[in-house]
Parts: sequence; structure tokens; C-alpha cells
Amino acid sequence: FYSVHAAHWNNDKNLAVKKLLQKSIDHEEMMVLEIHYHRVVTRICSEYVAPLLYVYENLFPNGQKEFWIIMPRYRQSLQEYLKSQIRQLSFEKCTYWALTIAQALEQLHRCDLTHRDLK
Repeated sequence: FYSVHAAHWNNDKNLAVKKLLQKSIDHEEMMVLEIHYHRVVTRICSEYVAPLLYVYENLFPNGQKEFWIIMPRYRQSLQEYLKSQIRQLSFEKCTYWALTIAQALEQLHRCDLTHRDLK
């Protein structure tokens, strides 16, 4: 549903922008919910979720809105890191990452939030 792009805004150089791929009323409502839940997660100060920094709203002449969720950009994803380190990963390190992911999910579930895109 979303595309993610590297961005900068004023002095913030390491930002990521999350944008909806399709623009429709249904998708706009989904984006508003996404923003709401991302604010909730940011408020609980989860170290496991990239915080919401800004929301940009663009209003088109036809009345459609486009929202951009702006978050910090990280050097690489967990998936990229694990792929690059696959030869050096011990059983203990794999167990550490599995338990950390489980802790992150447990923290979200305590707040009645469900992650929809865990890979």
C-alpha cells in the first residue's frame, strides 16, 4: 500500500517519507488511521518502532488529500543487516534477534496494536 523514499527537510537530512501508492477516499481513510496508530506507538516511546516525526498533508485542486508520514531514516533494514551478517550469526545472536522481535510485538499487543507487515 505504501512506498518509502529517502528525504530531507530543512536541517533534517536522514528522513524517510512513507506515501500511499493509490489515492482514493478509502485509501485516504486508511492513511489517517495509519497516522493515528503511528502517533500512538510514538507516544509509548517504543524503541522498536521508528517514531513519527511529521505528517505532511497536500491538498490537490480536485479535493483529494495526500498524506506523507515522515520518520527517521536508518542506514539499513533489519532484513538487510541480517543478510549481510548471515555468515557471522551465531545461534545465540539469532536467538537474541528472535526474542527482541517477540518483545517488540508483545509491547505493541499490550497497546492493542497489531503489526501488519512483519517479515
